[in-house]
Amino acid sequence: MNRFIILMCLLNHLVACEPQCSKFDYEEKTLAKMIRTEILVEQVMSDIKQLKQQTNDAVTSVERMKTELRESIQSMHAQCVAIL
Repeated sequence: MNRFIILMCLLNHLVACEPQCSKFDYEEKTLAKMIRTEILVEQVMSDIKQLKQQTNDAVTSVERMKTELRESIQSMHAQCVAIL
C-alpha cells in the first residue's frame, strides 16, 4: 500500500510540474523580441522622415504658390489702376 501511495505522489508530481524555460531560452526570446522592436522603430523613423520631407515640400510649394498669386494680384491691380 505504501508503494502505491509513493507511486501516486510521484506521478502527481510529474504531471503537476510545469515545463520551465531555461535562462538561455528566455534571454534568446527577449533578444529576438528586442531586435524585432528595433527593426520596427527604424521603419517608423524612416516613415516619419519621409512624411517630414513631404510636409516640407508641400509647405514650400504652398509658399511659392502664395508668392506667385500675390504677384499676379499686384500685377492685375496695377493694370486696373492704369486703365482707370
